[in-house]
Amino acid sequence: MDQVTLAETQIEDGRRLVEKLAEAGFEVTNACWVKTTEDRPWHLYLVSPAVDNEGRKEAYRRIHSVIWEMPSLKTPTEFSYGYSSTGRGPD
Repeated sequence: MDQVTLAETQIEDGRRLVEKLAEAGFEVTNACWVKTTEDRPWHLYLVSPAVDNEGRKEAYRRIHSVIWEMPSLKTPTEFSYGYSSTGRGPD
């Protein structure tokens, strides 16, 4: 089975997204790229107190609104993410 490595562009896009979220007032306490199985794509996981403070739906809306302001990240197949308030991964 082919192994897909994390591309430098993905790393840079993730860094830029975390920066843009901070500029928008969305606190990210941790972020990391995760590949859960060999046949699954890489996902950027974000840890934020906004999930507990505002709820998952509002946190998702705020993240998504920042992504839509970043033209290079608008295609979901090119960029996917998960988020958690605790750092344990999505429920």
